[in-house]
Amino acid sequence: MKIDFRYILLVVLSGLGSYWMGGYTMNAIFYITLLLFVAALLQIIFFSIVLKVNMVEPEGRPMAGKPFRLSINLENKGFLDIAHVSSQADDFKDRRIISVKRQDTSYLSYHFRPRVRGIVDVGTIKVGISDLLNILTRWVELEPEEVKVYPDVPAELPDHLNWTTIGEGNQFRSYSKENPYNVRELRRYQPGDSFRKINWKVSAKFNELFVRRGETTEEKDILLILDMNKNILTMDPLGLYENTLVTDALTLSKGLIKEGIPHGFILTDAHQKYFEVTSLVDYQELEDHMVMHKADGNDSLREFIAQKNEFLHERGALIFFTRPIDVDLAACDHLKSDRNQVLVYAPHLKKKGISSKGRRMILRELEGPGYEMV
Repeated sequence: MKIDFRYILLVVLSGLGSYWMGGYTMNAIFYITLLLFVAALLQIIFFSIVLKVNMVEPEGRPMAGKPFRLSINLENKGFLDIAHVSSQADDFKDRRIISVKRQDTSYLSYHFRPRVRGIVDVGTIKVGISDLLNILTRWVELEPEEVKVYPDVPAELPDHLNWTTIGEGNQFRSYSKENPYNVRELRRYQPGDSFRKINWKVSAKFNELFVRRGETTEEKDILLILDMNKNILTMDPLGLYENTLVTDALTLSKGLIKEGIPHGFILTDAHQKYFEVTSLVDYQELEDHMVMHKADGNDSLREFIAQKNEFLHERGALIFFTRPIDVDLAACDHLKSDRNQVLVYAPHLKKKGISSKGRRMILRELEGPGYEMV
């Protein structure tokens, strides 16, 4: 509870006047000031009971880099107008004051603009309830609101992510049918392996999943690999670089699935999470996962490739999203063979003088304001 300093000054002056001067008038003034305090206290108690304060969920789906509105719902269920209701937020210096009429509802709104995806804490917001004369103010601290902010994935692919300009254009559209004349060796199943490659007869015999490996004929298994090494978060203070790289990878994944092209999506994070993206529902699960997770991988992309070398070599098309680090790019280049295609997206290639010259893989420059924060 906060008392207006002007009222305190009035009480002190009227008390001194009553003590030193006495008389009916000065004593009456002193007692009136005390009665005003009692009246203000009763009003605060009453207003606190009849005024219901709660947060309103943001409209639509908040996205990184775009403003969204967070509203405070003020519902007055009493028979008196509440003339002074104020609010103050941690991230805003201004103090807003409105009135709430009896049996009515008013709103106080704040606009937020999160820079990156994730669970955003909008900070503490306090609502102050005052009496009619502003003598007393009772502050109610609302629970900090946590808002799920999604990456801003564009509806259309930007030019630098246009996969149809890569190589033969429609080469990703061809998928394999098993060649019955091609003898293949077997290995244990790994997350991300196509179910079409499982040898069910052998798997049933050993009670463990085994997949065929070896030369593919018509197959173009597409795998997107997103570099999620935690060092990426040290490249700028706000995490814009990491957020932009993730958004670009999701943009291409969504673009492929809208074209009816299924693919795998693997994160080189601490858990090396794999997603089979065959529909927009699968893509949405991937996007929801990326809202909740930041880069936390301990292995470099080169180390990840060394661990998954055999698994990666069996894919028809490998598409990497990573940083422009020479040793990592060299490891990607070593994955190129006569039976696959390797494409690497990375920013700052021109700035670092990195080109496709002398490499078998294809390099593409990533662009965007988020990469300028390095």
